[in-house]
Amino acid sequence: MNPKLQEVIKTLQAENIPSEVVDRIIADISNAASAKLYFELTAVLEDEDWQQLDKCKDQEEANSLVRVLAAQRGAESPEAIINQFLGTFSQAFIDKYYMDKAAAMAKPVETPAVPTL
Repeated sequence: MNPKLQEVIKTLQAENIPSEVVDRIIADISNAASAKLYFELTAVLEDEDWQQLDKCKDQEEANSLVRVLAAQRGAESPEAIINQFLGTFSQAFIDKYYMDKAAAMAKPVETPAVPTL
């Protein structure tokens, strides 16, 4: 698992977020990563490549073929695309989480009342 994604999970668990919610968040992140991968692949794979993928017997065979086709077309590996997405997303999540937490803990500075004449 991506180390940054593990950090997101640990952060959520430390805040006592219910495991069902954490699972849903991870599922949503995984779906977004899959969409990113599909988007990247549509930019490099050709129609004949997709036809080859449609003929695969199972997901494992399709995954292997995607790696080969991506390399042939000069694209990053699917794993690199996913890891980059997860790393970027997770870092943004963690940064926002700690900024929001700091903002919630900050006390507003009260200015002293100015006497009026």
